[in-house]
Amino acid sequence: MPSLSYWPIGTLCATIALFAALGLNWSLRLSPLSQSIPMLSLTPAFAIIHGNILLDESLSAMQMIGIVLSAIGAAGFGLEKGWSKAKGAYIMIGVAFLFSLTMALDKLALKHADITAHALFQSSLITCALGLYLLITHRLSEVDVLWKCKKAYIFSVILFTLAVALQLEAVQYLNISLLEAGKRCIGLFSSIIVGMYFFSETISTKKLISAFSLGFGVCFLLLFSH
Repeated sequence: MPSLSYWPIGTLCATIALFAALGLNWSLRLSPLSQSIPMLSLTPAFAIIHGNILLDESLSAMQMIGIVLSAIGAAGFGLEKGWSKAKGAYIMIGVAFLFSLTMALDKLALKHADITAHALFQSSLITCALGLYLLITHRLSEVDVLWKCKKAYIFSVILFTLAVALQLEAVQYLNISLLEAGKRCIGLFSSIIVGMYFFSETISTKKLISAFSLGFGVCFLLLFSH
């Protein structure tokens, strides 16, 4: 059973996670996968600030250089078509900020509750909030559309559940900025492959250069971890 000090942190964490999830889906509706997802690689840069303020974590000057390099690479990769055509990328930058904040809050929350209780509370609160919104706006019937593609939906839920569980486990042992850097680097290169395979998005030389720049920045960061 979580302690009393858990509930304010857990509630704030779930609320921020809800807005981050909504922003992520909104971004993907506005921009190509390979333009919006790379913006999440800015999360480690934001994580430095949150980790320092909330958790008293620190990074060396060399690690900060790695974070800056990865951020520059992500920006060049994601905004290939220019700022005027990157509405989804703008939103995803905000999502990256929120995701980095939830990482720090997760780490704080797990000092007062175990992983299962924290994950259950977060998912329950988010589900109730979304359900209440649909009910108030008389859109609850729209949930039926999920059953038209139930196989893909169920598969995505399973993958998301595994991702959350692994992240909550990892955040107990790793510095949040290092964890986010590795996670976002993998996500960046995955977005290239998935975008090309499922959505016929092109892979330009500029995309590859920016992606490798980001990867180099992340490796530089990890190399000088302490």
